[in-house]
Amino acid sequence: MKVRNPLRQAAAITALLALGMLPACATVAGAQRSDTTGACVGERWLPPHELRTKEGYTVFLERPSIVAMRGGTFLAASPTRTLDPLGRPVWPLAPSGFPILLSGQAIGALVGGDGLARLVPVPNGISSYPWMPQAVGDDSGTAHVVWGSDENDPLPTRATSRSLWSARFDGEHWSTPRRLITTDGSLFWMSANASPLVTKHGVVHFVVAVRGEGLRYFRFERGAWSNRHVEISSALMGYPRLALLRSNRIVLMVQGGLEGPASALTAGFLASWSDDDGASWVTPVPISRFAEGPAYDGQLVADDRDVLHAFWYQQTDRDGNPATRLSLGGSPGRIYVSRSTDRGQSWQRAIPTDVIENANELGVVLRHDRSVLAVVGDRAGERTLVATWSNGWSPFTILEAKPDPFNPSLGTDDAQRPFLTWGIQHRRGWLGSVMTVLVSCH
Repeated sequence: MKVRNPLRQAAAITALLALGMLPACATVAGAQRSDTTGACVGERWLPPHELRTKEGYTVFLERPSIVAMRGGTFLAASPTRTLDPLGRPVWPLAPSGFPILLSGQAIGALVGGDGLARLVPVPNGISSYPWMPQAVGDDSGTAHVVWGSDENDPLPTRATSRSLWSARFDGEHWSTPRRLITTDGSLFWMSANASPLVTKHGVVHFVVAVRGEGLRYFRFERGAWSNRHVEISSALMGYPRLALLRSNRIVLMVQGGLEGPASALTAGFLASWSDDDGASWVTPVPISRFAEGPAYDGQLVADDRDVLHAFWYQQTDRDGNPATRLSLGGSPGRIYVSRSTDRGQSWQRAIPTDVIENANELGVVLRHDRSVLAVVGDRAGERTLVATWSNGWSPFTILEAKPDPFNPSLGTDDAQRPFLTWGIQHRRGWLGSVMTVLVSCH
């Protein structure tokens, strides 16, 4: 499939993700080292294990959003499936053993210190299936969860939703769900077109692409949700990401087309920002350069000094030259990082990683020491790759991820340790989720 226009590339990704034709890959880990005696130095990943309930059922969570809560780690995901030892579906939350409408369905799981998963039921008061829940934890230990819905009026693909809903979860109980917005089915509620939720000082933020409009900014403050159009080009819709600064500036990273020699275009990333709670946004400035594209899987973090780091995965050929065609489900490439010390106004390029033979699904997490852990997946190689950025890249740590890994997700657990999970496929229809945690060697 050859797609020269980067905006068409983004549209192609959206459509193929919706049809389930864009598989995710394994992951990259990078903090596990050993000395010349083979002893662990610093940190190590615990042996990955498949998530199970206390009854022994296998749990599969599709693209979970990971939230640290008191006494456990909440993995918000829909669908959440539970299977018996023979790979047959079971519904432990359903009193009759089979769900009636949404009763008995789960919207994720809480993972305790014992590594076991406790299923979390869908909130009461909703009548349509929740799609791709995204969650973030606030200072009180409560998870704010937002999901898409088709309002029981199915759409042609899973790429779009008719409405967005929200509720809060305290580890035991849900608040009453509320509808945030209703459309004719124009909300691109999917990972390539909606940002993760972020929070600061009790305010929750996210953006989502809307067909025919561009990006829309949502804000939860003082118990109420509001939303407004992001006043930048409607062509900028890919991989939107937000970072919140101490000055209350909101910084937006988004994919768009960058022009190169002979008016050639490639997919790259730009930054905009708002200093008035999202009422206005500045004209976007480039984060990446033409030679650093085509760029996908953008990620954005801000540390306690308001230093911003933008990450992306550049698709290349095997020799490290920029890819000339879109590769689905994994590609040779490298991870780039760009830093801003002036709150997003200018960006300094840094050295990328070495070329990776095959990867996609870049995820990052900012750590307390201001280093950033980056993870990518290699489905073809059945492995997960992890590296650490701290004014330079560490060597990759490789985690074996068999069988047939896909959709890695990275976050932190209730002890603020990096928490990594990915899906596996034992055979067609028999899916599971694997998890591991990065711990100190001592």
